[in-house]
Amino acid sequence: MYYKSYSNPIITNYNYSADGDRISNKIDNEKHKVANSCVSLTELPDIKMGVVVKQGSKTLIEVRNEEEEITSDKFYIDYTNGFIYLHESLNGKEISVSYNGMG
Repeated sequence: MYYKSYSNPIITNYNYSADGDRISNKIDNEKHKVANSCVSLTELPDIKMGVVVKQGSKTLIEVRNEEEEITSDKFYIDYTNGFIYLHESLNGKEISVSYNGMG
């Protein structure tokens, strides 16, 4: 058996329309508790639609460059695997995430 067939441990079941087109569904206010400066989303986010992250009444700013420093008011999202990376000062706090989930 070829070893590279197991290189991606994430199994994704995408959402499809009745016509067979891949679609994304709106997910509002998905609650998560930050642990180790990271959060795993329930579905993969649609990069075309973006992600909104709120901590309390404060809306955080998305950083698109993974080399940019993440401060307490910024976050970086891995659209391929559905992980949000946040500043360590948010550990143990609850955030609310709104996005379009692809499955």
